[in-house]
Amino acid sequence: MHSTARRLGLLLVLAVSLLLAACQGGPGGAEVETEVQARVAQAFGDGAARLDTLRRAGSSPLAADAEGRDRRIVYYNAKLILERDVDLSSWQSLNVAAAADLLGATEKGISGLKQGGNHKGDSLYVHGTVTYVDNQGRWVPIQTTRMPSAEPPPEGNTGPPAVALRTIDEIRSLFERAGTAEERREIVTDELARAYSRIRLRLDRLKGSLVIAGGPESGEYQQVATLIADGLGRAGVPSQAANTDGSVENVGLLTSRLAGAALLQNNVAMRAHDGRAPFACTAAPELRALASLFPEQVHVVLRRESGVASVEDLRGKRVDVGLPNSGTRLDAEALLAEAGLSFADLGEARGEGLAAGLESLRRNELDAVIATISAPARRLQEVAAAGEFRLLSLSEAAQARLVDAHAGFLAAVLPAATYPGQTEPVRTVAVAALLAARADLPDAAATMMLKGLFEEIDFFAAGSAAGSQISRATARTGVGIPWHPAAEQFFARTSPGKGGP
Repeated sequence: MHSTARRLGLLLVLAVSLLLAACQGGPGGAEVETEVQARVAQAFGDGAARLDTLRRAGSSPLAADAEGRDRRIVYYNAKLILERDVDLSSWQSLNVAAAADLLGATEKGISGLKQGGNHKGDSLYVHGTVTYVDNQGRWVPIQTTRMPSAEPPPEGNTGPPAVALRTIDEIRSLFERAGTAEERREIVTDELARAYSRIRLRLDRLKGSLVIAGGPESGEYQQVATLIADGLGRAGVPSQAANTDGSVENVGLLTSRLAGAALLQNNVAMRAHDGRAPFACTAAPELRALASLFPEQVHVVLRRESGVASVEDLRGKRVDVGLPNSGTRLDAEALLAEAGLSFADLGEARGEGLAAGLESLRRNELDAVIATISAPARRLQEVAAAGEFRLLSLSEAAQARLVDAHAGFLAAVLPAATYPGQTEPVRTVAVAALLAARADLPDAAATMMLKGLFEEIDFFAAGSAAGSQISRATARTGVGIPWHPAAEQFFARTSPGKGGP
């Protein structure tokens, strides 16, 4: 019995020793500290933040890389002290998503950040990681991206009533009509998706909810719209955020009164208000601005080995130009027009959207993907870390021509390190995302949304990269449609000395 106990004791000691060895494998604390300090300088600017303390919190093996080399992820907890004022909500610097990516954290992995900027002496706390690869016996740091975990959708256990069941049976019978099974499926599913969205919106209106039109599921528009709706709900105003294709669809939802407020690209809002294409027959002169929220940069994504050096080189190429009802589609059209091209000059113009477009690009079924989205886009962060793609940088002349020719475009630069592996700034143009409504939106509702945006919602704590760039300092940037009276009054109450626009 004693020998058995002794053997169990030895096994326990061995197991603990192996566990400790696994936790301490890979680079040591000094190596991790050196790498983190370098990344802090990239994230906040050289000399802007000092690494006060760092504790190595263990490590774990990862799957081997494409070359079969061992990889290891090292976890750390760090405290930073700011040596000068830092504002990750600025439109001209890396934002919280890019900074978090550099530090191997999620947006929620950096605490202490403040909406509107931090001051010298503030402390920030980082729960991050550094990934290493074994390069011939030497651990070399590499950059990867950490994506926030998605929550599973809630499960429902209620069945539809008899009338709805009959309707479902009737819809099911449509699959047996003329045409191939694939053609029938495409038509029916497309129409059902549109009908479902409209039904949801009408039901929300029926129960008195204020509907805020956002964007595609899991996108920045939808996340910000959801945070606004949640804030209104906490204030006692029933609200819902609606998934949509984006700006063009959102204009229609506002004008048809299926939404009370919406996120729109500023240039799309201007076209709709003035009745310019694609709104020549559906002008929306009643559109009003509530606030400018954050910039959305035009990305032209190419495969790493692509020989495309300018927009002109896209002639004859296969390009995804954005979803049909999105602002990206209009921006892609303008971008190509500046280079003397139209969709007809492309080898193929697809409308799959960013996520599907990147998959087609990876499979060599596309040559480029154009997307207008707040940088850094999560999906682009992920693929950039794999080193497969690169971004096209416009010439200064092309950028200037686009800004001069198209009202609503702003000159923009994606700073180096916005995406993993991006070592140089990328010159492009951007649009401002607006919160907009109709002129008849009650002043009280408009004011409550603005108070939530600028005084109550902590977008940093919520992990919203785009929302973290919302500030009074840029609340009027890029607005080209008339202001809602409540917005004018709201901003007039904030003096310039207190951060007002």
